Amino acid sequence: MSRCQLPQLPNWLDAQQLAADAKTLSSGEMLGRKTGTEGANRARNYLIERMQQIGVQPWRGQFLHPFNYPYRFSEYSGINLIGAIPATTPEADLLVVIAHYDHLGNQGRRVYFGADDNASGMAAALAIAQQVIQQEQRNHTVLFLFSDAEERGLKGSKAFVKQWPDLPINLVLNLDMVGRQYGNYRLAVTHSNDPEVKQKLVELRPNSASCFAFGQPRFSTTGSRIDYSRASDHNSFSRYGTPWVYVGGSQQPDWHTFRDTFERLDQEYFERATVTSWQILSLWLD
Repeated sequence: MSRCQLPQLPNWLDAQQLAADAKTLSSGEMLGRKTGTEGANRARNYLIERMQQIGVQPWRGQFLHPFNYPYRFSEYSGINLIGAIPATTPEADLLVVIAHYDHLGNQGRRVYFGADDNASGMAAALAIAQQVIQQEQRNHTVLFLFSDAEERGLKGSKAFVKQWPDLPINLVLNLDMVGRQYGNYRLAVTHSNDPEVKQKLVELRPNSASCFAFGQPRFSTTGSRIDYSRASDHNSFSRYGTPWVYVGGSQQPDWHTFRDTFERLDQEYFERATVTSWQILSLWLD
């Protein structure tokens, strides 16, 4: 056991529910969750049902927030899901937890299940929502943004910040591919160039549930280096100067293939990544 990893996970994590959410969201019934398809609609319905079970409220009166976006010389539509857990103090600022729900769909009978990418992130976000709502004192309202069309160029998160550019957001926590370890690569925590964010993470690391690495250099399966400060939804907020933290794993060989299935997730790694993500959010929630 590493010196910078908790030997035992806390009792609050419902590991069975975490696994059940990831399994359902990456099942064949979801048809690969491609933007604009029946599979995406099924994923939305499941996420709304789970948010309602937890007690997450519709944001500004509704969970569904449609948007339009250009892609390959045509106009398309997507739907973000946004839920909120209100602060217990008046006039509170916001924390935003993001996990994109779209994936690549299917080719005939073959489905891109998208278990790590990103059923794992969605399931982790739901587990965090369950923990947030248990807190008697919350000095921030927490938004849960399940973004659409991330695979088409971060379109959902871009639509969110375009529509609401002046929200008082103190932190964005993006969860993308937290379910599986690749080789010896550790869970990676990348963050914005913000001294407060960095200091909080440095202080957390010795007592974190995962022995995470800061801004770990990671490479795609083709061997080319990926700039993870720009590769997921947190980048849409970065352009507005919003502090962010990105929690994710290395780009494992089954990324964007039919083999990214629930059975290939590493459950202990997944659970530790989820608890670590909560630990990060709680640094701002207290």
